[in-house]
This record gives sequence, structure tokens and C-alpha cells, in this order.
Amino acid sequence: MLADIRAASERRYAELSLAYTFSHASETARFDHEVLYVQRNLRKHGTDEFRDDSFLVSPQSRPRCVVLGNPGVGKSTMTQNLVHQLSRSGSPIAYAPLVVSCKDVPGTDGAAYILSAITRSLRENLQLEVPEEAVGDLATLGRSFVIFDGIDEIIDVGRRMTFVRTIEAFANRFPLIPILITARRVGYSKAPFDTRHFDIYELDDFSLDQVGQYTEK
Repeated sequence: MLADIRAASERRYAELSLAYTFSHASETARFDHEVLYVQRNLRKHGTDEFRDDSFLVSPQSRPRCVVLGNPGVGKSTMTQNLVHQLSRSGSPIAYAPLVVSCKDVPGTDGAAYILSAITRSLRENLQLEVPEEAVGDLATLGRSFVIFDGIDEIIDVGRRMTFVRTIEAFANRFPLIPILITARRVGYSKAPFDTRHFDIYELDDFSLDQVGQYTEK
């Protein structure tokens, strides 16, 4: 099952999709990661400490982190590249990248069940029928990397706070898996994650050097 998820993810995330960036035909908005992607710097919240995003691609240290950024700063592109790096056949790291779009999770008012949300995402996005038990086994063994994309898209703050607590309970249940959550800066403080268990990073705009790299690419 691990191999099936990795293979399907590799196919789906083989290219960066930047269709939302362009107003013309979407077929011109897909690029190989190595051709276009510029490595990003993540600044630890409230400090001047920076890490490049490569530590997410080497998840043996089991990172648990929230990445905050303004709209358009590149959170989705960073996530696409992360899944690509984790799932590509040449990668020496055997993790199943599992992406959950927070806005599509039913029951965020208190009845959400994360394993069910993951199996639903695998079925709808990768066309894979994976039993919840198998997803739970991967998580128990520490062979999955779970990404919760766009928690800010749960507009109601009460529901968002409930879902934050659900994710925290999921993290406690499966202590071996790395977890990444993305969110917009605005409004994050209304439903934050427990900083005793999750590191908070800021994804800033491109530096001048990164602008140069991106322009050249």
C-alpha cells in the first residue's frame, strides 16, 4: 500500500501546477519541479532563525510544524514540491505523503475523523481505495507524512478551533509521523496550535536573491 500511494502521488505531483498564477491556457502552467522551484526559507516565528525547506523533505526527525504565510506567498507550491520530493521513485526515504484539504473535511464542527478524511482524499485525488486500517497502520509505523493544507479555509473560528484540537489529538495518537499544517497569517492567532508540540514557521516573500533565481528559471 505504501508503494501504491507513493506511485500515485508521484504521478499526480510530477509537475508544479501554477495555473492559478496565469490567466491564459492552463496547459502552459505546468513545469518540472527541478526547472522552476526555488528553495524557500522558513523563519521560526518570533525569531530571526531561518531554515530552508529541505528539512521537511528529510523527515526522519519527525517535524511537526505550522507554516504561516500571506496569500500568494507560495505555500501551495512549497507543499506540491514537498509531496513530489517525498514520493519520487528515486527518493531513498520511504514515506507516503498524505494531503488533506482542510476545507473539504466534513465534520470539522466536532465529528471529524482524520483517518476517514485521509482515505477520502486518497480516493478522490489519487483514485486509490485504501482501507482506514491500512492508513492507520502506516501512521502507527511512522511511514506517512500528513499535510493539512489551508486550515484557515475553515472560516468559522469555532469550527476551526475544534479541528485544530482534532489534529492535535491525531498527532498524539500517532507520535511517529511528521505533520505539516499550512495557514494564512491573518486570523491564525484566533485558533493556534499548541507550541509545545508544533513549531511555527513564517514563509516570507522571496528575497532579492530568490527573485533573481526565479526570474532566471
